[in-house]
Amino acid sequence: MKFRWQIFSFSFLYGYAFLFIRSLLSGVKSYQLNKSAYKKRKKGESFREWLLCTRFKEEIPKALRVLYYFVLLIHPACFFASLIVHIIDSNLNFSFGYMLVFFLFCFDAIWTLTIQLLFWTHRKGPRPYERWIKKRRGQKRRKRK
Repeated sequence: MKFRWQIFSFSFLYGYAFLFIRSLLSGVKSYQLNKSAYKKRKKGESFREWLLCTRFKEEIPKALRVLYYFVLLIHPACFFASLIVHIIDSNLNFSFGYMLVFFLFCFDAIWTLTIQLLFWTHRKGPRPYERWIKKRRGQKRRKRK
C-alpha cells in the first residue's frame, strides 16, 4: 500500500472513530443531564476540557472513557509507527503499513459493532442508554449539619 493511501486510510479511520465515539459520549452526557445543567457545564469549556471530557467524568462511564482515550491515542500511534518505518525503509513500509491499516480497520469495526449491538433498538429514535447506563441527574445532595 502506497504511503499516501496509508495516510488517507489512517485519517479516514481516525475521523470515523473520533466522530462515532464523540457522538456516543455526547448522547451519554445529554442522557445523564438535563438541558440546563448541560449548558451550565458546557459554558466556558476549554478545548482541552472538551477533548479530554474532564468536565463530565461523573456522567460518562469509566469503560467508555477508557475506550475514548484508547481510540484517541491508538490511531496517531499507528500513523507515527508507519511514518517511522517509511522513513527508515520504504520497502518494509508496504507490508507494515498494510498490517497497521488492517489492524485499525478490524479494531474500529469490532468496537463500533459492539456498541451498536449493545445500544441497538428496532425503533427509530435515540439510543436506549438506560439499558446499560444508570441515570444520575442533578447535583449531589449536601449533608446537613
